Amino acid sequence: KLLDDIAMVWELQNNEEYISNNWYKNYNFAKKYYEEHGDLLIPHKYEVKDENGNVVHLGCWINTQRTAYKGKNKNQKINQRQINLLNKINMVWNVNYYNYLLEQIELEYYLYQYGLIDERNVLELIDNKILEYKDNEIVKGNAILLQRNKTS
Repeated sequence: KLLDDIAMVWELQNNEEYISNNWYKNYNFAKKYYEEHGDLLIPHKYEVKDENGNVVHLGCWINTQRTAYKGKNKNQKINQRQINLLNKINMVWNVNYYNYLLEQIELEYYLYQYGLIDERNVLELIDNKILEYKDNEIVKGNAILLQRNKTS
């Protein structure tokens, strides 16, 4: 009663900046995946085991973060602190849009390889796609993957 009288916060989950230990655990698995694979394009059914041998559905968790970010499900929430952490490991928030731009970059590179456009034009086209990715209102993730893929 005394704590209620001084407006004690009983449920931290309602705090905008609160991040649960379980979220951090999954984030650390995602960070490790990123460090090993260079991206967060984790297959939906991808699983890892935690220190106790329990299965962690990492692909499902990443997909849940994307859904929460887009606000498509009111039961799934993501706060700005979580978004910032995921952006640090180059989260791709809109995989379909990312893949669309990557296909366009691959097409432009193919045209360049066969002499249909010159090198300056292909690099300009690719840079424009990267800017389009960065500036898209829906996609707030990083364009580093596109930059890396334009040179491979």
